[in-house]
Amino acid sequence: MASFRKVGLGLRRLEQGTEPALRELDPANRAVLEVLREQADAAFDARDPQRYTEQAVHFHLRNAESWGNAKTGVDLATQVDRGFTLGPARAGRLDAAGV
Repeated sequence: MASFRKVGLGLRRLEQGTEPALRELDPANRAVLEVLREQADAAFDARDPQRYTEQAVHFHLRNAESWGNAKTGVDLATQVDRGFTLGPARAGRLDAAGV
């Protein structure tokens, strides 16, 4: 019952817009989060940068046309550099604790 109450209090904090720091997770959940991060990193490392960039540009242009241009009053397609491909640099990565 106590663990259910703790979960309930955690959900209540989330509903109120107070998000706890990842470092507050218990060890078991931090371990699961670490596995997920490792799998995401492996997927990132295995991706095709050219295809990934093309998909990002497609998504950007589709949203620009459907609502972004009207919302900003600017043709957002002009932001696309067709000669640019996302590279392997991953500066600013967070660890499993979000720090």
